[in-house]
Amino acid sequence: MRIVPGNFQHIGRREEQQDAFGFSDIDDLTSVLNGGVMAIVADGMGGLSCGRQASQLAVRTMLYEYYHESRRTSVPEALWKSVHKANTAILQLAMESNLAGQMGTTLAAAVIYRDMLFWVTVGDSRVYLYRQGKLTRLNADHNYRLDLLKKSARGDLGRKEADEHAEGAHLTSYLGLTDLERIDRNIRPYTLFAGDRILLCSDGFYANLSEQEIVEALAGDPQKACYVLADRVLALNRPDQDNLTVAILALEENDPFRVTERQLPQTQRIDTIVRFRWGAAALLLFIVSAWMIIQMANS
Repeated sequence: MRIVPGNFQHIGRREEQQDAFGFSDIDDLTSVLNGGVMAIVADGMGGLSCGRQASQLAVRTMLYEYYHESRRTSVPEALWKSVHKANTAILQLAMESNLAGQMGTTLAAAVIYRDMLFWVTVGDSRVYLYRQGKLTRLNADHNYRLDLLKKSARGDLGRKEADEHAEGAHLTSYLGLTDLERIDRNIRPYTLFAGDRILLCSDGFYANLSEQEIVEALAGDPQKACYVLADRVLALNRPDQDNLTVAILALEENDPFRVTERQLPQTQRIDTIVRFRWGAAALLLFIVSAWMIIQMANS
């Protein structure tokens, strides 16, 4: 299978773009073999200071640390360590900027390693898996509403009160906390198939879309899907529209009749070259022998 990325970002009605996103280098074969392909979305917290710097630092640190760690440990462990190193980087930047306790960002990262999906999230940015017309959200939102819903499930709070609570959207976990306790991730991989799509997005994107709208767009080209979905959000023309960011990793079938040298494993390329050289030598020997026989017959 081959991986096709797509992405889109818009500032919305905000004064500053505080979302950030990134992809690993799909063409770096060493990185792909060691750690797969990664996509990341981070949403800097507008209520705190330096949201833009926090989200960008999280993406940079995550990409660097993950591929450093993936050379010597498993994908889930590399993701786990990388999230904590990204958190440490933000805490250090906040301290150096005299903004301790005032800097934070969400983070959602997904890795496709061979035919397996691994992901990790902190905050309320989301990871979705699209497969055969169905959309599955893989992570939970780390906000106060989640705690309220748990109270509602126990019968300690009415569902309507939980849904309409004024502080429901307040984050309970994000990068920038001294004690980072809530991290969503999978340890057992999800097996992926051609046609699957992994979608990562900030809340400014998913808050204004139904799951059916997302499903309708995801079946086709991933870049076109990003444009179509973003256009639907922006067409609402909401005066409070937040920054919106979406990143997609789409899995497509390789052309079975087209195998380039680059796609062959190194050992197979070497075997091909060796077979060619031996074949050429045998052909040359045959031509020389035939010529000598003809010469002897003529004499």
